[in-house]
Amino acid sequence: MSLEPENENVNENVNENVNENVNAEAGEPSPLTDTPAAAENETAMPEIPATQEERVVYRWDYREQRAAAATAATAERRKSLGIYIGLVCAMFAVCLGVLIAVHELGHFLAAKACGVQVNEFSIGMGPTLLKKQGKETLYSLRLLPLGGFCAMEGEDEDTGDPRAFTRQSAWKRLIILCAGAAMNFLIGLILIFLVFST
Repeated sequence: MSLEPENENVNENVNENVNENVNAEAGEPSPLTDTPAAAENETAMPEIPATQEERVVYRWDYREQRAAAATAATAERRKSLGIYIGLVCAMFAVCLGVLIAVHELGHFLAAKACGVQVNEFSIGMGPTLLKKQGKETLYSLRLLPLGGFCAMEGEDEDTGDPRAFTRQSAWKRLIILCAGAAMNFLIGLILIFLVFST
């Protein structure tokens, strides 16, 4: 039985170890330890202070940096949440204003159809931005988009005008009062049809 191949492998391993030791003493890079990845990891590691006092300061600075980063993240989240809440409130106000304006438009159209005098029809509330006097009705656009109103003659009290709301028959008054809700229902059906048709 021959032992020559095993001796050759042992000799090769010994020669490799000797070459590595010689390269390390000469300052040449080792193929196992002095790779670019190892050098990169060494440069990425932070320097740890040598004395106990420096370590305390180092830990304190690290905690302050973490606290500052957490505070900045919390402020950013609060800012984003505030913007989101503001947008939601604005959209809610606009949608509510549209619903009320459509509701009042139903009252207005029904009153005109039943021969009731309408003194003013307004979209929005608050100070007047635009207004136009029609034949008998004042049309106005107001600052706050939170609804509107339809001011009919004799709506609150009997003024003696034959075209006043209180002077109309019961079925006409019922039609005028129900027209607002009917208009909202009709707009809802139209929106549903448009959404599902696309």
